Amino acid sequence: YFDYGSDNIKPFVAIQLDKIGELMKHSNIVLLIRGFTTESHLPFTNSLSEKRIKKVRDYLVSLGINRERLVYQIIKISETSQDEIGMEQNIEIESLSL
Repeated sequence: YFDYGSDNIKPFVAIQLDKIGELMKHSNIVLLIRGFTTESHLPFTNSLSEKRIKKVRDYLVSLGINRERLVYQIIKISETSQDEIGMEQNIEIESLSL
């Protein structure tokens, strides 16, 4: 997760990404990193979602994961929680293949 309005990876998230990176080093997993944005705040949230996705991708690349195994997508949703918790949780990572 991220702080509200920030693309800085929190330490506990870095620990999880380290685990994902270690798993990826020993498999052929391709990851889909999704960022979610709301229609009501598109200019701000699109940019922030893309920055967050790229931070996650770049972090995994820094661990030695090939960039081609990291796919990202921004999904526009009609409405989501606009509070701080809702905005910091607008990214997810999912395995595409094993």
